[in-house]
Amino acid sequence: ATNPIFVLIISALFLGERLTGFEPLGFLLLLGAGILSSIKFESRKAKFRPALWIVLSSLLWAPLDVIFGWLIPQFPSITALLAWQFFGTLIASLIFFVVPSLRARTRLRDFRWPRKAWYIFAFGMVTVFVSYFTFLNALSLERVSLTMVVTAIQPLLVFLLELLFSRFSDLIPRPDIRLKSLLPKGFAFIVFVTGVWLLHLG
Repeated sequence: ATNPIFVLIISALFLGERLTGFEPLGFLLLLGAGILSSIKFESRKAKFRPALWIVLSSLLWAPLDVIFGWLIPQFPSITALLAWQFFGTLIASLIFFVVPSLRARTRLRDFRWPRKAWYIFAFGMVTVFVSYFTFLNALSLERVSLTMVVTAIQPLLVFLLELLFSRFSDLIPRPDIRLKSLLPKGFAFIVFVTGVWLLHLG
């Protein structure tokens, strides 16, 4: 939920993006919806997740999102950009096989997963590759800052998918569906829809 803030600042500085009309209010509502989706109630205290490490991760990812927004017009197609991105990932992954300390932690024989877990992992990797393609297409259609703020609702989508997949596999923990946990997420959905509507008004 914090990533869009960093993207908004960086895209304004380096891409000259600006929010106009109802867009600032829509941006804030979408950001608020993402924060509401991340709240987990425990022992009568509202704990916000992600915490420090996730905020740091968002800060480090934000420049990359802005760079992608700048790169897309420089490439002949989204497919070309995606191909070079995956090629760079392949080169970077070789570090884990070259550095001895990292290689010792990535040995296949150390994985003691059941077969079902491997299927889930494979399915997850396929969705990652597809999501990269859809993400770059979204960036090509709209400003980086507005595209990224819509992704703030991801915690709500994660909750719904956990609820669905946990019915089919005991490897995926069932999320908390008590009323006090569902209320913030229901309200977050309403705020999200309102924010999208305001962005549509411009």
